[in-house]
Amino acid sequence: LEMAALGTEHELMHGESVACDMAYMTVLAQQLSLTTVEERDRTLNMLRGCQVPVWSPVMTYELFVEAVANRVKNSMGQNFPLAVGIGKACIVNDISDEDLKQAFMRWQELCAPNAKANHPEVHVPAAALLHYVDNILMP
Repeated sequence: LEMAALGTEHELMHGESVACDMAYMTVLAQQLSLTTVEERDRTLNMLRGCQVPVWSPVMTYELFVEAVANRVKNSMGQNFPLAVGIGKACIVNDISDEDLKQAFMRWQELCAPNAKANHPEVHVPAAALLHYVDNILMP
């Protein structure tokens, strides 16, 4: 995503691309019933509160499919890091194309600027996001 956005009006810094990926993975985890809807929304709202992007117009479904194929090729499998509730994670390798697509479509619905989902304004210091990533998602 970061490289695809480079030089466009939607250019992203590395951390912003990571935040978009975290948002998608959060939706995917809920799609696979590893987290609840409440946990998904709590995580997405925390990211929004940190004022990092949770979506990019550069991430089309075609780019997503290409990125997944590259990930499988270069990571010896899917190796998706997914939340299992709040504060725990696992690596998942057997996600169907249909689940990936459904999660992508739901991510678009929840996170695109024109999304109809309820997005309360929550402001979280960036340090809190770093703590969350370093100590909760990747302990």
